[in-house]
Amino acid sequence: MGSAALMLAAGAAYVSRRRGGAGVLASLCETPRWQMVMTKALELLHDGQEGCQKACYDCLCTFYNQLDHVKLDRQAVLPWLRRVQESVVERQRPDDNARFEALWTRCQSDLERLMLTAIREAGLPLPLAAQKLIDAAHQVCPYSNATRGNIDVNITLA
Repeated sequence: MGSAALMLAAGAAYVSRRRGGAGVLASLCETPRWQMVMTKALELLHDGQEGCQKACYDCLCTFYNQLDHVKLDRQAVLPWLRRVQESVVERQRPDDNARFEALWTRCQSDLERLMLTAIREAGLPLPLAAQKLIDAAHQVCPYSNATRGNIDVNITLA
């Protein structure tokens, strides 16, 4: 999966930059799942219940963040969580038209064009580059190096 972004009513954007990651951000792109996560966060922070004043070991405090306990305040985040809990989440994909056209021009065979079209029609993320492996191989290939500049060389990845 390529980059994915969540745009929320509260004006926050979340972006995953890890290609092929665990899919956590993609799963949050489903509004019901987002609302479930926000509901759980509110529950953990004692929203609407008797609870601690700022933070306790039932909500925010742990052994590992004990140096920060004085800075923690659940009351500061509760209004934001309530506001975004009911947000409708939209997954926004970048406009792939320009990238598709750039990749299309780099295609060197009908098979490449067929695969690129199939990837686009299936709604899958477009490749980041075309011919990258072949171009790199061409730079280190002994035959290519020996003939560079005086013989046209076409390399095909099988």
